[in-house]
Amino acid sequence: MTGPFGPAQDSKERTVTHLLLAHAEGLPPPLSIHSLLTAWPLVPGVYLGLILAAAAYAYAYRRVPRFQAWRAYCWLAGLLVAFVALASPLAAYDDTLFSLHMVQHLLLVMVAAPLLVLGAPVALAMRASSVSVRGRLIKVMHSAPLSVVGHPVFTWLFFGVVMWVTHFTSFYNAALESNSVHVFEHAVYLIAGFLFWWPVVGADPGAHRLKHPARLVYIMLAMPQQAALGLVIYSASHILYAHYATLDLPWGPGPLIDQDYAGQIMWIGGNFMMLFPFVSVIFAWMRHDERAAVRLDRRLDAARAAQEPEGRPAS
Repeated sequence: MTGPFGPAQDSKERTVTHLLLAHAEGLPPPLSIHSLLTAWPLVPGVYLGLILAAAAYAYAYRRVPRFQAWRAYCWLAGLLVAFVALASPLAAYDDTLFSLHMVQHLLLVMVAAPLLVLGAPVALAMRASSVSVRGRLIKVMHSAPLSVVGHPVFTWLFFGVVMWVTHFTSFYNAALESNSVHVFEHAVYLIAGFLFWWPVVGADPGAHRLKHPARLVYIMLAMPQQAALGLVIYSASHILYAHYATLDLPWGPGPLIDQDYAGQIMWIGGNFMMLFPFVSVIFAWMRHDERAAVRLDRRLDAARAAQEPEGRPAS
């Protein structure tokens, strides 16, 4: 039996039989197209949380008539992706197959989180609030602690630390064995992803909006550390998490092969997902320069028109 950093302790070996018995009753059916369409887990907490998030946003949106509709669509799309990650058949296999667990995490961090950030929930909440509440929110969003938390250096480092610490400490295995720790893990990933993309989008008050060149550098610097994380998982010659070794699945790939798949998903799939925001920033930069050029041309035309002498009156 092996653990995250080598041979596991003897105490873990003595619990293998207990773990096998505990997992045997809760194993999902063999992975197939049919099971992916029918194995919907019952997760009331996820349903309630997503419904409340959608309802709160809808309530605020109705109070701000001129708020951009596309941001509301982004918010709802982010909630939908979170639903797929946390309450679809994908979630039924997240503690059985490491590879699907990795897909789940990438959906939260790389898809749901940036879509939620694009929804600009803080900006919407401020515009929908009363004057007194808005004043208090502005003070909070521009306070020293929030200024640190929203700084690009902090958000980038926090994202990297969360990804490495959760994957290479006992935390990850604990999340597989405990439902409460598992819920906390998903919340941490969603928060880390939200904060990571916050300065890239920069739509909310309090966010340190990066200029377009800085956004590209910010994203590019995140790609190697994510690839390195995937490579370490892929290159491991032993099973990193005892939970998967004790399942003894009668179907699917072995735990070490499944772990290789998970590493490749993080390494290749994660960086591939990073390309979409990277390209989006490039196009946004181009549109920004085009609009700036149009505004400059208009100012120059207005200045030239003001300098021209008035025409002589007709005789």
